[in-house]
Amino acid sequence: MSLGLSILLLASGLQNPPARTDSLTGRIEVHEVPSQVLGKVRTVRVWLPPGYEENPRRRYPVLFMGDGQNCFSGLTSYVPNEEWRADEAAQSLIEAGLVEPLIIAAVDNGGADRGNEYLPIEISMRAGEKFGGRAPVFARFLAEEVRPWLAKTYRVDLKPERTGFAGSSFGGVFALHLAQSRRDVWRRFGVFSPSLWVGNGEMIRRTKTADLSGFRMWMDMGTREGEGAADQLRELGRAVQARGLRPGRDMAVLVSGYAGHNERAWAERFGEFLMFAYPARR
Repeated sequence: MSLGLSILLLASGLQNPPARTDSLTGRIEVHEVPSQVLGKVRTVRVWLPPGYEENPRRRYPVLFMGDGQNCFSGLTSYVPNEEWRADEAAQSLIEAGLVEPLIIAAVDNGGADRGNEYLPIEISMRAGEKFGGRAPVFARFLAEEVRPWLAKTYRVDLKPERTGFAGSSFGGVFALHLAQSRRDVWRRFGVFSPSLWVGNGEMIRRTKTADLSGFRMWMDMGTREGEGAADQLRELGRAVQARGLRPGRDMAVLVSGYAGHNERAWAERFGEFLMFAYPARR
């Protein structure tokens, strides 16, 4: 191990990480879904709501999530034990009668291809190193391969108005891309800490001309995510509102005080997102 890497790991706390623990709650089934679109197999982790087996005629709305490794378990999360706790939040809120029973389909990211798959435009992070631009391809994989597979495997209600996507960082950019380009499949969105600096605000500009009618959109950011990040989120919120969505009903913009850019922060807000995007039917 190089000295530079050792310093980096020490600074991040990963050289001697805590023992990973399994925190799965409820029924989660793990599948390897082959893809002709991607040319490889991708892991999909499916969380089923309480009562799924006891209600064989019921069909459930679906929330797709990006970065599936980080959604449910500290065993698979990128940072040990730092995960969204999506299973705990969904289980408790459904049992409390605050969230409609739903299925969560968490799709693993592509590792080194994550930026390529989540970004709709090509960007350069370092001199001579470019990535991104394959978001339309990854959207095809979800829409044309994962979605039909879910329909064959589980009792899902895949009407667009019942189908959502949630992602963070580059995954938040991908959520915006789906909102702008695939309303035929998704109309509920969780846009967590989107990297709005990508393309110098290009996703905000694209939102200003997008058809968002009939959508429900949650957008958030922490105040410790970089200078100007919260202001960019507010600008995104204004662009969404200008397209006809109503604050508190069709859209929500949350700036979270002292929150950083990490799974712990997103986990703290995920339950609020679920109650907004999938409220229990009264």
